[in-house]
Amino acid sequence: MNTTPPPQTCPEWCLLRHEHAVAATLPDCRHLLHLSPMTLVPVVVRETTPHDGQVLSHARARECAVGLLQVDGETYLSCDTDDAHELTLTIESAQRLITAIRPYLRVARAT
Repeated sequence: MNTTPPPQTCPEWCLLRHEHAVAATLPDCRHLLHLSPMTLVPVVVRETTPHDGQVLSHARARECAVGLLQVDGETYLSCDTDDAHELTLTIESAQRLITAIRPYLRVARAT
């Protein structure tokens, strides 16, 4: 009985198009990182810094790149800021986060 999954190719959304470069060395693209085009989203974040025994907090403009990546057949939602903070979530986890955020947005918008 063969339990090896069938070979995979790059997802249609992958910018990297590995097939030609690795066709001779890998049987498929399953273990390669696949990356979608990223959408840049301007965001404002709160940053805290210690100063003279106190914690200061200030708003700072950042840019967040949002897109998809896939490795080992699993697709993730990736949110990377320009200061190297990264949040890479399974699609299910991203949906749970969206669900958890919605009620807070409703409350914040009502105030």
